[in-house]
Amino acid sequence: MPKYSMPFIVRIHRFFEVCMAINELENSTKKDVDQLVNSDFFNVEIVRRIKDSYLNEYSKLKQTSDVLLRYIYRKSKKENFYFFDCPFEVYINHFDPRKLKFLESHIDAEESHFIQQEIDHLEQPAKHKTIKIKYRFINKYLLDNGGTSIDFYVFKDSTYSYNSVIYFNEKSVTINYSKLISSNSTWQYSYQKKLEYLNNRLQEIKEEKKEAPVKRESSIRSKQLTINQALILLDNLGLFSNNTFESSSKKKQADIISLLIGKNAKNVKIAIEKLEKSPSQNGKRYQADIDKIKTILDD
Repeated sequence: MPKYSMPFIVRIHRFFEVCMAINELENSTKKDVDQLVNSDFFNVEIVRRIKDSYLNEYSKLKQTSDVLLRYIYRKSKKENFYFFDCPFEVYINHFDPRKLKFLESHIDAEESHFIQQEIDHLEQPAKHKTIKIKYRFINKYLLDNGGTSIDFYVFKDSTYSYNSVIYFNEKSVTINYSKLISSNSTWQYSYQKKLEYLNNRLQEIKEEKKEAPVKRESSIRSKQLTINQALILLDNLGLFSNNTFESSSKKKQADIISLLIGKNAKNVKIAIEKLEKSPSQNGKRYQADIDKIKTILDD
């Protein structure tokens, strides 16, 4: 784990060692109990002693892990180390890369799906309080410090039915520490800030989707012709040269064009009257309208 400071790496590795010890303790205890139960020498008192010994040792390991987890939490902000209970600032630093990875893995997913999954995970901490460590980082640390690398595939291919803490994946180990901490008070405010951020972002996305049709409609409207532009276009298309139309009164013309373009007849009549004036009399904006219609016809 080269991007982190050595003291932090040491604690991460120590935490891994403690979890491995818990893993071994759970499996060896289960094996001992199973052998005793299936033997001809089954004795309730011996089973009780085995379980008492297990609980005593487990308590010590849990206490050590609790201390290490609190250290990891305190230092994770400086180290920018992401895990389930990391400080809010670290969570935000990793939010977009994690979201991108999610979207790449789920082709038809949207940001809202990722956020909802994050909320679901936060609301089910027992399943998702995890720290993931890649095998190569662990083995690099061991080799750099005079140790022997671990063949994790031996663990990955084995069945640990009584394992409640550590899981061996394809390229990394996942540690579920939900049972290894005495209290959530240390990081409860980080949890609350994450949940608040996610719910706010989800609400923003919902509002953006509601506004999207309005924005599209506004965009369409912005491309529609104004009354002056529509009248200039109709004039260029020869409407006012039509004998029947030309002989009609301006009011009649306005009424007909009003039906055609869906605009107020009085405003249409004003626009018709502008056609009889020179561009200079109508102003620069009107000249711009003429230029726009010329561009449309020339394209």
